[in-house]
Formats: sequence, C-alpha cells, structure tokens
Amino acid sequence: MTSPRRGFKKWVLQAIRDMPGHTSDEYARIYLDQNPDGSNARKVDPVYSLKTTLNKEFREGRMPGIKKDNGRYYPAGFIEGETPSRNGRPVQIMLPPDAAKRVDDLVESGGFSSPSEAIIWLVQEGIKARREDKLDPIANEIEEIRRRKESVRNLLFN
Repeated sequence: MTSPRRGFKKWVLQAIRDMPGHTSDEYARIYLDQNPDGSNARKVDPVYSLKTTLNKEFREGRMPGIKKDNGRYYPAGFIEGETPSRNGRPVQIMLPPDAAKRVDDLVESGGFSSPSEAIIWLVQEGIKARREDKLDPIANEIEEIRRRKESVRNLLFN
C-alpha cells in the first residue's frame, strides 16, 4: 500500500492537469476533502504538510510538465481559457525527424511530461503566431465558400 504522502504526489500531478490554476494550499485542501485520512502529518497541520510537499517537489524539479505562475500551478503549455488537451480531438501524425527531435528536447528539458503536451504547446504557439496573417483570412474564405454553397442549394431546392 502506498503511503498517503506518496498518494498525494501522484494525485496532485493529475489534479493540476485536470483542475489547473490552484495554489498549493487549495490542492492540499481538495486532496484532504477527498481523502480525509490522506496525510501522515502528526505534529503539524495536514494542509501545511501537503502544501509544503507540493512546493518542495516543484522547487526540486520533480514535477515534470508542471509550471508555476503567481503561486498557482498549471500544466506546461496551459493557456488561460483553453480546455485541457484530453477534451480535444485526437489526431495521429508522423513528425519529420527534425521536428520529433525538437519535441523530444522539450520533454527531456522537463518542461512537458509527454510528447503530446509538447506538440500541443507548439501547435498553440504556431496558431498564435500565424493567426492574423494566414489563419483568419483562410477562415474568412472558407466561410464565404460555405455561404455560396448554401446559396446554390437554395436556388436548386427552393
């Protein structure tokens, strides 16, 4: 049986991905609400013990794929207002070797916990960089094509 502390470390990694943007104190309280016997702390406050554990794990680099901003924890590559990637649409791709190397470098750096996270971040950054000059004009043209098709359908069937 894993110790509750070890259970917290595993739990909090997933919790940050599922519920990004909380402080260490908030994650500790959520964990204890879900696991009332979830801390080995005897002489100190269990919330303090768990939040200290989270802060130490992050500070010592044992939280791969997690970033901290203004005291709040997020998955690496998280963009405020975006939904977590597992709620997205799966896409299978083959990367050229040079691109795959870059993705591997990002994962090895500890900035991302998986190639998928690194690729999602790269795609989001690419979309931001090309939104105005390429992507928005393309979307506008596609919308115009849809309107014209609808107009033709109306002519045919009305």
